[in-house]
Amino acid sequence: MSALRVIPLTSFRRHPTGSPDALLLESGVQVRCRLGRCRPIGFDGARSCVMSLFLDGMRMPADYLSTVRLDELAGVEVYKHALDVPPEFWSGSRSACGAVVMWTRY
Repeated sequence: MSALRVIPLTSFRRHPTGSPDALLLESGVQVRCRLGRCRPIGFDGARSCVMSLFLDGMRMPADYLSTVRLDELAGVEVYKHALDVPPEFWSGSRSACGAVVMWTRY
């Protein structure tokens, strides 16, 4: 089973607007929202934790997920486990939960 989950273009067409939450759920990542701010949730063994979030290669706060629109994205990469996260997306202990890497069209 591949460590990287690339979300296919057909998924973007099914969810043409809104935030990436639906795409992440489709890839098996939990999304937890509180007060209108959503975060990608991973698991590092037996407990849940907040995954790292990157937009165009730059680290972003995890709740920045709520501000990204699907129609602005060219692609999304999901790394569910710490060992699968490429070195350029390591960000300290947060990488232990995996990472969501989003790329814009612009």
